[in-house]
Amino acid sequence: MGTDLAVDHDTATEADALNQLTAAYRRLNRTDRRRIARNAGPELRAALAEVERTMALQRSPGSMAAILTDGREMQAPHLALIDRLFQRMARGERVKALITMPPRHGKSRRAARWAPLWYLTQHPDHRIMIASYGADLAEEHSRWIRDAIATYGPRIGIALHAGSKAANRFDLADPRTGDRLEGGLVAAGVGGGLTGKGAHLAIVDDPIKDAADAESPTMRRRLWEWWTAVLNTRLEPWGGRATAKKVPHQSCEGLSAACLKTSTRCSGIW
Repeated sequence: MGTDLAVDHDTATEADALNQLTAAYRRLNRTDRRRIARNAGPELRAALAEVERTMALQRSPGSMAAILTDGREMQAPHLALIDRLFQRMARGERVKALITMPPRHGKSRRAARWAPLWYLTQHPDHRIMIASYGADLAEEHSRWIRDAIATYGPRIGIALHAGSKAANRFDLADPRTGDRLEGGLVAAGVGGGLTGKGAHLAIVDDPIKDAADAESPTMRRRLWEWWTAVLNTRLEPWGGRATAKKVPHQSCEGLSAACLKTSTRCSGIW
């Protein structure tokens, strides 16, 4: 019995020492971390590699995407700008951002999928709203995020609540106990309702479907009325907002300018 206790004590001591070492390792700059990893033995090097993966998952949406897809999700300077916007929001800055890019540049995948997934890992007690010109597109984003949590949850530290897993609305749960958390996500089309709880972050991806809608004064008026009467009223006073759309049509410039004008702190990516 005494020997067993001694072994348990030694194991606990080794684990504590490793935890202290990895905690100190996290605080070092990248150059020092690389130097230590090169000089470490095989067992310690493996432990430090796992620490690096965990740090990458927490660093940014793009970094998380690269780790979870084994490098298939590529990074680019324009996507790094989107990452930095969401990093600022996660730090608590009240950011209102308008992101405009040409089609097929990864705007929606980063801003409406990887970024909200990463944000929820940083704030599992926060709620996110995702909207688009149609409920189907918004739900595609929400379903992708839900499925990613189901797939990668143990690695990224969040879980879905067993009683709330709908594609267009889900809640998070404590991964250890299964208890419902305050955080979650809801998706809707522009013009649709966003009833229920408020949100700490709102993402509007492609609010206007095509040039015909962009040319329509009626559609633009409906969009602006929904923006002011529905979206803004559901957002927490200090919440962040990101609007991502294709290179703006001239008829949409009024909406873009008005959205930024109503923001106390604005950021833009063009």
